[in-house]
Amino acid sequence: MGNMVSSTGFGLACPDFPFCGDSLLPHGWESAVHWFHRWLGVVLPGFFVHLALAARRTVLARPAAVAAGLAILQVVLRIKTVFGGLAVPLRAAHAVGAYALWGVLVWLSVHAECWSAAARGAQAPARGIIGRVARAS
Repeated sequence: MGNMVSSTGFGLACPDFPFCGDSLLPHGWESAVHWFHRWLGVVLPGFFVHLALAARRTVLARPAAVAAGLAILQVVLRIKTVFGGLAVPLRAAHAVGAYALWGVLVWLSVHAECWSAAARGAQAPARGIIGRVARAS
């Protein structure tokens, strides 16, 4: 969604926060894309905080907490970016934060599968790409 907002130039389709112009709801295609991206970004950190709380006391606690922190940082950076008129340093920081969050989530998903397979023991082989990599090595 962020790439679509950025590449289409819809970054200021909703020029303020939390409103979109004079309204809480979008008023056209461009603002609808931006509005959906914005509110998805506001809701998803709640999921990541829940993930971090669920992962506490596991080997995945620290990376899950990093994901939650990055998600919250993304929201703060995006709000600053909107109020900063899409200043390049803020946009770049928001993009770097998105890439870092994506990387942590990929790492978490791969290691969650490995951890889950180890917890199951040798009875059931790991499925998917993790199982193929494990069998190949």
